[in-house]
Amino acid sequence: MTKRIAVVSGGMGEVNSTKLHDAAYDVPVTHSSANAGVTAWLRSMQTQGGSFRAYTVDVADYDSRRQCAEKIRQEILDTKILRDSRLEGYQ
Repeated sequence: MTKRIAVVSGGMGEVNSTKLHDAAYDVPVTHSSANAGVTAWLRSMQTQGGSFRAYTVDVADYDSRRQCAEKIRQEILDTKILRDSRLEGYQ
């Protein structure tokens, strides 16, 4: 079975992350360096049975986005990046 992966940007939020996780996706999430709540959110999700990885990215900086995508690619093979916050079936 092919591993399903969805990269969720900070703007897509917790609801989409958890729905994708519940649908058997591996869900790496991205966030800005100014987001002070990432560690607490990851712990909260873990206590609820979730398993997420968080990656820092500056969405306004091309090199930051490229480096983040490369890191995710290296750590999680066969990544499918979801670029639209309007996910069919996950609204």
